[in-house]
Amino acid sequence: MTPPSQQLFQIALSNRFAALAMGTNADEEEKQMSDVVLECAKSLCPVIRRRTQPWITNECLQHVDERKQAKLVDFNRYRQLSQELRRRMKMEREAYWNRVADELEEAAGRNDYHMLYRTITRLSGKTRATDDNIRKADGTFARSAAERLERWKEFFSELYNHESPQGPPPEPLSIQTPRNAFFDGKPSTDEIRKAVRSLKNGKSPGVDNITAEAMKAGGEVLLRRLHSLISLVWQTEVIPATWKRALVVPIHEKGDSRECKNYRGTSLLSIVGKVFMKIIQTRLQEHREQTSREEQAGFRPGRGCCDQIFVARQLMEERIRCGKRTVIVFIDFKSAFDCVHWPALWKSLEAEHVPWKIVRLLQATYNGSSSSVRIKNELSEEFPIKTGVRQGDVISPQLFNIVVDAIMKKVFDGRSGVQYGDNQFLTDLMFADDSAIFAETDTEATDIISSIAEVAESYGLRINGDKTKIMTTDGSEAKVYLEGVQLEQVQEFKYLGSLSEEKKVAATAKVNSRIGKASAAFASLKWCV
Repeated sequence: MTPPSQQLFQIALSNRFAALAMGTNADEEEKQMSDVVLECAKSLCPVIRRRTQPWITNECLQHVDERKQAKLVDFNRYRQLSQELRRRMKMEREAYWNRVADELEEAAGRNDYHMLYRTITRLSGKTRATDDNIRKADGTFARSAAERLERWKEFFSELYNHESPQGPPPEPLSIQTPRNAFFDGKPSTDEIRKAVRSLKNGKSPGVDNITAEAMKAGGEVLLRRLHSLISLVWQTEVIPATWKRALVVPIHEKGDSRECKNYRGTSLLSIVGKVFMKIIQTRLQEHREQTSREEQAGFRPGRGCCDQIFVARQLMEERIRCGKRTVIVFIDFKSAFDCVHWPALWKSLEAEHVPWKIVRLLQATYNGSSSSVRIKNELSEEFPIKTGVRQGDVISPQLFNIVVDAIMKKVFDGRSGVQYGDNQFLTDLMFADDSAIFAETDTEATDIISSIAEVAESYGLRINGDKTKIMTTDGSEAKVYLEGVQLEQVQEFKYLGSLSEEKKVAATAKVNSRIGKASAAFASLKWCV
């Protein structure tokens, strides 16, 4: 919105909210607020004409309309306008790509790699629409839109609902009470303001159709009403139904586009609900920096894949230089984020000294949660979600890390790991669920991975034996077993996107891998030039 439009939007919101009493419960108040925001936005925001290409401006669209009119009455004028339009479109296209190039350079200069890679991925055209010819579970094709929706519902319902472990949830190792206590008081207006500002523009809304842009444009007027709603939710611990429901959109990754298994789902959640979760996530992140394992670098500020890759290489080089054999196990978990056992998650939060107020709010959000699959603006029937951390939720990576940390703390309690440098030891490296385990002998590696499998299963996670690989730093044969099955040994493994190699493999393989990636990236952007 332009500043004048924002001012009119805020005035309209103020007038409507002034005449509207607070709802008696969270669901009623959330619906009232959402309805007012949508009605005011629709009345004040013009419908934007869809552009087939991103560089087409409003002036170009007006020129197109003028040319259409000329074609009916004056063909010579039509030809003249066509030539002018082609010249204008060429100029606009060049100007657009120059702006994009400048934005990419600026993003790279300020180390904003998220924006950089997101833009490059968008320009490369890697995203594809969902195929209409989808195979059902029996191998036949879905013949109608209703059958396609039913097939997608069946697929994601199975993917997001896994068998829960038998028996009571495990008891995680309790940690020392953090220095700074976790604040569980009612959110302040300033916290909500920061959470709203952190919302990313251009994201699809959830079931309530409220966008991040509308939340920001509402200013202090909407902020005050939002504070009242969040305070009500915080006090009653009752989560509005729209915050619990997700819209799942299938995104094709690779392979046959007619097979559901070659798609991943991206979940669209309520933007208002995201503000609520962002507040909890910010508090939890500050708390977690005091309790996280040092070996874990996933979803932590100031840490990334490069740190783990660097440490892994330094460790391997040091062990090779000292002539010490090292067995490395690269563990792969099956659909890790979707398998987390909720009771085990609540126990892990308790062991982390997270206040029960926060745990109860998270439980209220998860209990009764559901999803619907959206295909071309059509929705499937709802299906319940009973396992895993919520897809698309800002707090989910933090919750998953807590579970993984609880598993690894239990497994490595009393273990020293492999030595490197002067009296330095390392047991493992992790980035979320991407794990590299280090051991000195085959027996030790087998013992560690068996312990991880046993403990992880009590949390709902299962190791994928087919994708779990082992490697040695000296190239010698290793025999490591998982549930009686010998794991595959490889000479090289791509860990966190970087090629890790055993001693006898030449460094040229790593260089060739990087050259191949760069060539593929340049080829995907060739059409832009």
